[in-house]
Amino acid sequence: MRKRVILTAGILFATVAVGTIPAQAQFLKKLGKALDKVANAGNKKTSDSKVRQIGETVTIGDMTMKAYTDNPGVGLNFGTCQRQGSQVVITLQFTNPQSPQPMEIRLQNFDPNPVKAYSASGQQYKVSQICLGTSKSSEGVTNTISQKSYLNGYIVLSGVPENVKTIGKLVVATSGHQKMDASNRFFSFVLENIPITEKPTMTDKGISPVEIGAKVSALPQQVAGLYDKVTSNTEEDMDGEVMTYLTFTLAGQPKLAATAGSDGVIWQVSTESPDVVVYVNGNPYKVGDKIATLMRERGVRSDDEYGFAACYGNIDVNEDINGTICSFSIGRY
Repeated sequence: MRKRVILTAGILFATVAVGTIPAQAQFLKKLGKALDKVANAGNKKTSDSKVRQIGETVTIGDMTMKAYTDNPGVGLNFGTCQRQGSQVVITLQFTNPQSPQPMEIRLQNFDPNPVKAYSASGQQYKVSQICLGTSKSSEGVTNTISQKSYLNGYIVLSGVPENVKTIGKLVVATSGHQKMDASNRFFSFVLENIPITEKPTMTDKGISPVEIGAKVSALPQQVAGLYDKVTSNTEEDMDGEVMTYLTFTLAGQPKLAATAGSDGVIWQVSTESPDVVVYVNGNPYKVGDKIATLMRERGVRSDDEYGFAACYGNIDVNEDINGTICSFSIGRY
């Protein structure tokens, strides 16, 4: 199997090529012996985060799965695995690299062919939400990948203790169907030892610890994963009030900015970084995402009075000329 790494929209994806697996009965009848031979010859015990080799047997709980390929089919790019409290959001990108036709695919968290996730000790986590493109559900979704194109999505896991730093195994089993297919195709992807990252999140208060009402003097000089340097500039505004403008950078890259009044209290926070996430109805959005997708969310509204492209609670959103989100901010003049 070939593995490659690509950079898509600023996010690093590990891309894996896998193929179809027939329905279980047919698979066991026609291909079991051949796969056993491949599995026995090629099994490897891995400790890093990787997809199992084609033909390897993977046992997860009471389920044993084998990856098999005979014709090119759906591919899967694993993206990020990030924590939101007791939930973990894993981003995905399904691809249809070689097919001359669109492929309809389905993901679900119930039998047959469920999406499942486990801890390193084998404890199963609840799959509380599945998203493919604009389709999302707490149980299962169906969507179509255009020919030689891709479809973004994510899986939300619930009940993951905050001291857990790794998802032991993720099984993404899906069925696919093309117009000329007599029956569904079945695909299986397995990823092991997925590190959970703590992506900075903007809430209606700010990006902790840089929040509305915080004293500039009380801010830490560094916050792991958010900033390692703070620069400030003090100026008078048009009304003669002294303002302090702060810029927070990580490895030389700006991550967020804040404004404090003459009392040293922060009243405005903003970010133009794609590394900061805003959750809307549990769905992650960042700089670079389409504003039209955000506008379809419950509770998001336009704001003609102040000139913002969108607002969600106290969070204001700006867009660029391409219709993509270019900044999030909290606090108005």
